[in-house]
Amino acid sequence: RNINKMKLPTVKEIRKLHLKYALNKKVFLLIFTHCQIIKDISKQLIRKNGLTIDRKLIMTGSLLHDIGAYRFIDRQGIFDEINYIRHGIEGYQILSREGFPKELCLIAERHTGVGISKDDVVKQGLNLPARNYLPVTVEEKIIMYADKFHSKSSRFNSFSAYALYVKRFGQDKVKRFQSLAQVFGIPNLKPLAEKYSQTIV
Repeated sequence: RNINKMKLPTVKEIRKLHLKYALNKKVFLLIFTHCQIIKDISKQLIRKNGLTIDRKLIMTGSLLHDIGAYRFIDRQGIFDEINYIRHGIEGYQILSREGFPKELCLIAERHTGVGISKDDVVKQGLNLPARNYLPVTVEEKIIMYADKFHSKSSRFNSFSAYALYVKRFGQDKVKRFQSLAQVFGIPNLKPLAEKYSQTIV
C-alpha cells in the first residue's frame, strides 16, 4: 500500500464532516471530543512504544473512527443501544461515500469492542453481516485498543474497568484485551482526564 499517496482529510475537513452528520452541537461535541481523546491516547501509545507506523493515518483514523455513531444517537445524546453495534459498518460506508481510502474506512469498520469475529456474529446473533470485523494492521489495532479507554458517556475507563466490562462477552475477549495491553502497554489516563475535565472509572 503506497501510504504516502493516500489522500487524507485535514483536521478542518474532518471537523466539517462531523458537523455534517451530527444532529446538533451537543451530539457533535460528544462524538468529536471522544474522537480527539482517542487521538491523544493513540499518540501516547505510539510514543511509548517508539512505533514506526503511519502517524497521519492514525491521527486521521482516530478522529474519524466514530463517524458512523451519528446514525445511532438522538438529539438528546441518547444512543440506540440495539443497533449501535452497526456504527462501525455505517462509518465504513460514510467514509467510502466521501471518497476516502480503504485503509481509513477499515479503521472505522474494525474498531468495535476488541474486534468482532464472524463466529461472534453468528453465535451471539449480532445485527451485522456475518463476516470478520477484526483489526488487521497495527494502525487498526492501536485505534481499536485506545478506544477502549474512553466511553462516550464522557469518562475514561481504567484497564481493570474495561476488562471487567468486556468479560460479559466471554473470557476470550478479556484475553484479547490483555494481549493488546502486552503489545502496546497501558496508557496513562490521568493527564488526559485533567485535560478534558473528566473522571476515570
